[in-house]
Amino acid sequence: MYERWTVDRLNGRPMDPTTANNHPTTANNHPATCTHHRGGPWGMAVLTATRTGIARLTAFPDPALVPPP
Repeated sequence: MYERWTVDRLNGRPMDPTTANNHPTTANNHPATCTHHRGGPWGMAVLTATRTGIARLTAFPDPALVPPP
C-alpha cells in the first residue's frame, strides 16, 4: 500500500496522512489546498501548474492562512 507523508515543518517530523485532511481551494489564482492536522488548522500549499503538470508546490505552515470551516 502506498502511503503519502508530508513534512510537518512546525516540528520537523513527518505528518501522518491518516491525521491530515486536505481541502481544495485557490490562492492568488493558483490551485491550492488547506491542511488540517489532528483536527486543527496547519497551513496551506499552493501549486504552480503548467501544461505538463505541477511545476512547484509551495507550503506555508501558518494556521492563520486556513479559513474557518
